[in-house]
Amino acid sequence: MKSTISRAIILSLLPLIGSCDLIGFRTGSSASADNSALIDPPWVTLKEGIVYEFEEGKLEGRGQAFLSGYEFRRQTIERTSGK
Repeated sequence: MKSTISRAIILSLLPLIGSCDLIGFRTGSSASADNSALIDPPWVTLKEGIVYEFEEGKLEGRGQAFLSGYEFRRQTIERTSGK
């Protein structure tokens, strides 16, 4: 009787094991997705001839370079704080 109850408990907990995200058992794709979220290049360059669609409209790339959102905010804060 006791072994039947312990088996039932173990079997009921098995689906939870798959949902655990242990660092040592991460797959390569999930680890690389976490790393790519940390990368924000300082400059974004639009390639020539490619049409980029944004919420505001379309923009054809001519090799323009723009500051990324993070870099723009960082430089704005530095300029306004007097550093």
